[in-house]
Amino acid sequence: MNTTQQTFAAGVTVLALFGFAGQAQAESLDEPSSTAAVATESAESDAPKIMIEIDPMPFGLSGHAVHVRVPISSVPGLVVSAGTYGMSFPDVFTDINSENRDEGWNAQIDKAYATFADYHFSGKVEGFFVGAQLAYQGFEVERDQSDERIDFGVVIAMARVGTLWKPFDSGFYVLPWAGVYANIRTDDKKLEIGGEKFDVAPVAGFATLHLGWQY
Repeated sequence: MNTTQQTFAAGVTVLALFGFAGQAQAESLDEPSSTAAVATESAESDAPKIMIEIDPMPFGLSGHAVHVRVPISSVPGLVVSAGTYGMSFPDVFTDINSENRDEGWNAQIDKAYATFADYHFSGKVEGFFVGAQLAYQGFEVERDQSDERIDFGVVIAMARVGTLWKPFDSGFYVLPWAGVYANIRTDDKKLEIGGEKFDVAPVAGFATLHLGWQY
């Protein structure tokens, strides 16, 4: 083999080696991407599509509370929801407002409709979250020893925090939360019966616990 042939053979060998190395590197770079894609697809498949939850407390107070939550797949951790609820307030609830204490008021939410938006910092639909609620609440109030009733409406704007905890390896979850909200009257009715006025606090707080199931 002359010098030219030797040089040509060496060049082919070097090119072959570089080609093999480049292919191996490309495969090694593609592998994490494939793994990441599989992990993303798995996470998306594991994410709930819809969540149904109730608040047990209103059911114990001659009422109801049902909510539907929907995770937003394009924003991991974001969940929007809507619900309806109503309940009769025990005296201890009414008496929290000192302006209404010991005046014989009986109050109830006859109907309410709410929307929520919550963000879970874990990036998944679980763990700690912060959120906001906007709702309409239709109230009805009366006083002991009186047949008169007054109904009025309130819009509430609330900031809330909570956590979603799954105690079992299933779709069941527990969601305790608490919030502070502003009351905005939707009418100018005079809330007075028997010479006493029912007071609607401009700012109030609320805490409860929801039970739900992820589908």
